[in-house]
Amino acid sequence: MPPPSLLHLRTQFLLSHQLKYLSLLHHSHQTHRLASSSTATSPSPPLPSSTTTTATSPPLSSSSSSSSSPPSSLPTLPPLTHPLGQIRPPSPGTNTGIDTRTAQQRRDDLFNYDTHLARRRKLTAAISRPYFRDYSALDPTHKGKTFVAPPRLFKAGAARYFPNFRGYTLADRRRVDQDTCVVIEGRVTFVSMFSGMWAERQCASWRAALAGLGEGGEGALQMVEINVEPMRLRAGLLWMFSGSLKKGRESEAWGRYFVVRRGFEDEIRADLGVANAKVGYVYLVDREGKIRWAGSGECEEGEKEGLVSGVTRLLDARRAEPAKGEESSKVVDRAKKLSGRDRRESRTAIGNRVIPQTL
Repeated sequence: MPPPSLLHLRTQFLLSHQLKYLSLLHHSHQTHRLASSSTATSPSPPLPSSTTTTATSPPLSSSSSSSSSPPSSLPTLPPLTHPLGQIRPPSPGTNTGIDTRTAQQRRDDLFNYDTHLARRRKLTAAISRPYFRDYSALDPTHKGKTFVAPPRLFKAGAARYFPNFRGYTLADRRRVDQDTCVVIEGRVTFVSMFSGMWAERQCASWRAALAGLGEGGEGALQMVEINVEPMRLRAGLLWMFSGSLKKGRESEAWGRYFVVRRGFEDEIRADLGVANAKVGYVYLVDREGKIRWAGSGECEEGEKEGLVSGVTRLLDARRAEPAKGEESSKVVDRAKKLSGRDRRESRTAIGNRVIPQTL
């Protein structure tokens, strides 16, 4: 009989080691099962009798039992305590989302290491963000609401400015982009910002609370809607079916419905408090373009009072200013008349000195 080859001996050695490893694994699994079954069948410690419990603990009253009830498991939303917006006032032509750099500036940025690092951080943040993050954050309790609206207006000195957006309106068939700051400037404006039908319905619940305040002339409340659609396909569908959007609105409101595709960057979202892009957000902007109040999600009963009182306060201040302007104009006219009379008297005095008047 020929002797076994080296390959045959090596195969037997590996098989023997594998069998030993399987036997040890089976043995450890059996011991783990026995230990778990013994702990499951072990008797539980005896509970104290009812007599001992009643003897050591005093009877609880109804008030103490109600106070010791377990807290509700529903999450509570934080109230908005700080102003939203940007520090610098907006101007037409800003925040368009279009790269306006020259060829020389692009070449300089291409060889700038700091610019590459900033671009890398921006791309890293965009890649690490899950695609369905906003959808998964839509809890059924609050329906995506991220904060509770403040009960009062922010002070004018501490308030910040609403940024400028650029997009086309329903009134322009050529889809020429316009600036939102031009429409908002000089008017008390209620701005609704949304992306999708569900968020638009949430903003409509806020506008329903202001029924009657958005009608009238220059001194009334102005409604502005901003539909943010970064996807080109959805923006094209909105333009194709713009007739259905016009049917639900008056012809005067067509020029205040903006479709924005660019400029809604992460920095702008952080400034406006937009934590979820699939939720509707509303802002009350004064005549200077400052955000004096903000809300998110659907309008609740406790938030309507704060919104209506804030709008009424801003409109009353707006209507009181023309009376002050008329008084100031009267004072200016009176000063002009007095100055004209003084000039005539001075001319007469000069004429008397130069050419004496005959009796």
